Amino acid sequence: MRVSKAMMASNNSKIINNASVLFRQQGIDATSVAQVMEAAGLTHGGFYRHFESKEALVVAALDCAFERLTAPLVENLESLG
Repeated sequence: MRVSKAMMASNNSKIINNASVLFRQQGIDATSVAQVMEAAGLTHGGFYRHFESKEALVVAALDCAFERLTAPLVENLESLG
């Protein structure tokens, strides 16, 4: 079954968001790919369509967190001109 680009992006976000929550709750080492995919409501086998490894997911989750933290700062700096 083919998945649209929009659905692929939505699933990717679900994986990252659920991984972020689990990483904070349990720690990175204690969180399995299977737990992340279950929390996201997706199959374990689908993980590798989105990420090469758990380490790649950790990097994506950190990038997302960094973006959320810095976005307001960037907006404030840009408003100063």
